Amino acid sequence: MGVSNFFNNLFGKAKKIANEASEEVSEFADKAMDKAEELAADVKEKTSEFSETVSQKVEEMKLSEKFEEAKASAKEKLDQAQDWVEEKADQAKEVSADLMEQAEDKWNDLTSEETTAENKKPENES
Repeated sequence: MGVSNFFNNLFGKAKKIANEASEEVSEFADKAMDKAEELAADVKEKTSEFSETVSQKVEEMKLSEKFEEAKASAKEKLDQAQDWVEEKADQAKEVSADLMEQAEDKWNDLTSEETTAENKKPENES
């Protein structure tokens, strides 16, 4: 009976640790996605504000050619920033998916070992 309790305690702790790790990975992925979305929104807002400011200044100065260049440059920078944010968000998703897969594999390994250990215990220990 001592061996059975030992394995139950061992795998019970392993299950708890695996669940905690899974929750932490999930929280990390959620936070990373939230940050990426906030960053994208912030970049878009700041670029929009910049574009509006430039537009107002151009109208004041009647520099339409310079305005068009600045506008094109701002749009290009915004597109680059959005691409970067999307790339980082995708990378965060991939990492969190890998971590979740690893946690699930560990969990499956641990539960499989627990089942094997229970199947191997002598009949008089039940």
